[in-house]
Amino acid sequence: MRNFFSQNILCYLAREKVFAALRVLVILIILIASGITINDEIIYRFPSLAPWEEETDGASDDDAAACTVAHLHLQGPLYPSDNGDTFSGIASSEKLAQKIADAEEDNRIDAIVIDIDSPGGSAAAGEEVAAALRRAEKPTVALIRDQGTSAAYYAASGADMIIASQYSDVGSIGITGSYVDYAQQNEQEGIRYHELTSGKFKDAGSPDKSLTPEERALFLRDITIMHEQFVEAIATNRSIPRDAVYALADGSSILGKMAMEKGLIDRIGTLQDAIDYLKEILGADDIALCEEEEEEDETEDDSAAGIDN
Repeated sequence: MRNFFSQNILCYLAREKVFAALRVLVILIILIASGITINDEIIYRFPSLAPWEEETDGASDDDAAACTVAHLHLQGPLYPSDNGDTFSGIASSEKLAQKIADAEEDNRIDAIVIDIDSPGGSAAAGEEVAAALRRAEKPTVALIRDQGTSAAYYAASGADMIIASQYSDVGSIGITGSYVDYAQQNEQEGIRYHELTSGKFKDAGSPDKSLTPEERALFLRDITIMHEQFVEAIATNRSIPRDAVYALADGSSILGKMAMEKGLIDRIGTLQDAIDYLKEILGADDIALCEEEEEEDETEDDSAAGIDN
């Protein structure tokens, strides 16, 4: 009986040792996975930082310096969301605002450059990016390439410094709600529109019906309010008299040189001029830009799935 119990105890102790070893192994795996997740998050925000740290760990002072300026991009039409489609060509103000906030919180980042080439888009999206730039305490520069107009200019106005080419289209301060209606064409083709709404303005703006005088007045009311708010925002962000902005707010864009004369931008220049400006205010001999990591396309490959278009 003693041998039986002794053998069982020995078996029990052996199993406990195995279980203890397994528990330690699981804990180690969790810790390692957590470390990978943290590192991936750092790389996602500014991917060029982490590789540099690995390459220069313990290296001499002669090695290349780490990037310290976040280089963000606003390219294409600007809207609050790209609906999860990274390759839609839409610039998402939600994502841009988050990246600006990330750069602001990252102790290794000293300044932010936002590279703009956009015809504009949503007023709310422009406001969101401008507000994120204004909240940043670190120096911010908006660089307008070929085009920075309408909501894209609204976004740029939140930066401390705006630089553009002499050939850049700048401004286009104004609101539009214009659209095409097919009411007459539908009538000619025998298509009838049946209005079924709980309120007389519920289907206002439908392309299948003509605007009534009341509906037109309603839309123009909101367009006027948005126009006034746009003008006020530019006057505040750029420290320009409201009347001066209002005189420019006819919806037209102007070239870079005239935009500088009117106070819409600060300098004529290129990305190198933006870098030189940051060197000056940061007191740095050299500056390296932290480039954004390209996001992977999460959509399925139709050809791989055997779907014919």
